[in-house]
Amino acid sequence: MLFLVRDSGLLHERNRLMGGSTYRDEDLTARKQAIKSSGKDTFAYTADMRKATKTSDIKCHPNLAIDKKKIRESRDSATHPQSNALAVIFDVTGSMGTVPVELEVRLKDLMGYFLKKDYLPNVHILFGAVGDSKCDKVPLQIGEFEPGAEELMDFFQRVYLEGLGGGNGGESYPNAIYFMARHTSIDTFEKRGKKGYLFLIGDELPHEPVSVDEIAALMGKAPFETDIPVEQIVKEAQEKYQVFYIIPRLTDNARDPRVWKRWRELLGNEFVVGMDKTEQVCELIGTLVGVCEGKIDAEKATENLRGKDFEAEYLGIAKAAFRKLAGINATKVSAKDTPTSKSKKGNPKTSLKI
Repeated sequence: MLFLVRDSGLLHERNRLMGGSTYRDEDLTARKQAIKSSGKDTFAYTADMRKATKTSDIKCHPNLAIDKKKIRESRDSATHPQSNALAVIFDVTGSMGTVPVELEVRLKDLMGYFLKKDYLPNVHILFGAVGDSKCDKVPLQIGEFEPGAEELMDFFQRVYLEGLGGGNGGESYPNAIYFMARHTSIDTFEKRGKKGYLFLIGDELPHEPVSVDEIAALMGKAPFETDIPVEQIVKEAQEKYQVFYIIPRLTDNARDPRVWKRWRELLGNEFVVGMDKTEQVCELIGTLVGVCEGKIDAEKATENLRGKDFEAEYLGIAKAAFRKLAGINATKVSAKDTPTSKSKKGNPKTSLKI
């Protein structure tokens, strides 16, 4: 479906259709105003699904499903000759459903970190949502890598914030990690040997392992024959992404030490961080990227979060992470170097308070 920009001209529309559009604050404002003027909810598909009278009518929006289109790509273009891939995948079960709502409100702030502060120029952002494949109707929703405001807003229009989960001590995060590891193709890594970014936002343990049956239910057929240990799929994802797990404090299980321990075992301590309030999500993601890219040092990054009302405990965790993450994804190698030559995994034995 085409969304015609108010007065930006046919060239801008053509670039958008070719994946070469650029982000502009005025386009974001115009799109949000158009949604409001139409009388639709910002989360229009969620509103529609919540009106469903039969559970059989509840299904994933076709543009976010992974059964027909099984690969998501981030490619260089004339507009973005050196694209940078970044994914944010939300847990949308229970109390976690407020996080994508907060990010949508503050999307301009997030893009400001990447583009105005130049922390991640030419960024292509993929949004996704994860639930519980053991009980949810729509347990995995994956968008596209997009550079423009209008396309990014499409995700919020199409996502279903299911808000359930099974109370079974975990969510299906490994299914999302599996998709990012094996079903995404990004030029930043494949052409330049530089990792993209994957941010998972949740407050639960991961269901383990990656199940053949669950992936088959999502994709029509599983491209593997035996269950995949979560440690293996995390390692695969870390080969081409800096993988973070963000825990919002004001959610159901944010204070559970088992959650922190398991994710630190899987990712490394510095890749597991928290935030006091869900509305701090843009500041935390933007600042983490700036530190990894070598655009801001650990002390200034810490002061930035302090100015955004991060309290002592989570600020201390972030500061320790910043010191270890400083410059790990800065461009240091030439395109001829192998992609894995820049891989640098965190140390899971580092002691951090929670």
